[in-house]
Amino acid sequence: MDMKWHANAHVQHSAKEEADQFWWGKHIDLKINKSINANIKLRKLQFII
Repeated sequence: MDMKWHANAHVQHSAKEEADQFWWGKHIDLKINKSINANIKLRKLQFII
């Protein structure tokens, strides 16, 4: 659980840094959420494999 939380926190941090470089808010938020969800799904798949 700790590792998963750390990985997700890291993904969110990177995504936030990317968003801070742009000024068009909601589109970026949607992109970040999709990116985080995709990363979580990938990680879950890796755990299953």
